[in-house]
Amino acid sequence: MRHRHLITAAAGAAVLAATALAVQVRTGTAEARPHVASPPAVDRGGAFVAVDPPAARTGGSLTFTVRNPASAPFRYGVDTTIDRWDGAAWHPAYRAGAALAGAGGAGQGRLVAPGEDLAVIAIGLQADPGGSGPGEALPLRGVAPGWYRIGVTSVVPGSQAPGLPASAGAHAGAVAYGTFQVLPG
Repeated sequence: MRHRHLITAAAGAAVLAATALAVQVRTGTAEARPHVASPPAVDRGGAFVAVDPPAARTGGSLTFTVRNPASAPFRYGVDTTIDRWDGAAWHPAYRAGAALAGAGGAGQGRLVAPGEDLAVIAIGLQADPGGSGPGEALPLRGVAPGWYRIGVTSVVPGSQAPGLPASAGAHAGAVAYGTFQVLPG
């Protein structure tokens, strides 16, 4: 009987330890992360985001460009969303105010958690039909290793920057996506 209690106690401790590890991995506090499968490929039939380099280290930076193979212009601003891939689905991770790559670089961009206030300059950018928009820089300070997706939302011609309330004249349109991987620093 004592042997059965020891086995039951050991099994209970193993379940508790596995649960604690799962919670640590889910919240990002564990040192080692399990391998996560690559996310699905981005649809490149319409506007999409090209990321360079496609993999960067935590604390580094990357540059991205909206490319537009479509026959209509893709108008957008510097406000972007960053989602994290968990191996099965995308989840909001950050909002970002990117910086124009030639106007200060990655040091000027900023990441905040979803729902936090983020002030971005209301600048209008455009990827012409068959062309690309200007390069934008994004810092990766404090970004945990993993797969991420940048979302750049178009705006209706004449509207204001994405993210403003509808009463301010913002009209969200199509979203261009691009993926990148953050590697340990």
